[in-house]
Amino acid sequence: MKNEMKKGENNLIKWARDLHSISKNGLLYTKNSYDHERYNKISNIASEMYANISNYEPSMVKEQIHKLENKEVQQLCQSKMKKL
Repeated sequence: MKNEMKKGENNLIKWARDLHSISKNGLLYTKNSYDHERYNKISNIASEMYANISNYEPSMVKEQIHKLENKEVQQLCQSKMKKL
């Protein structure tokens, strides 16, 4: 039973990660306000899934994801600048 729960949690993490990636890309490329709303909803669902697994509030999870994304973007920009 314990292994089944771990496998289930791993699936939830993977699905949350996939949903978050879909929403992130959708928000980046969409020009339609309706689609923007839908991608935000997908992002919120992913945050709720992460929160459910981690026992943190969805708002806290979303804030941490945002901080990590900003850090990744900064690191990417810095590495590109070093190549120039």
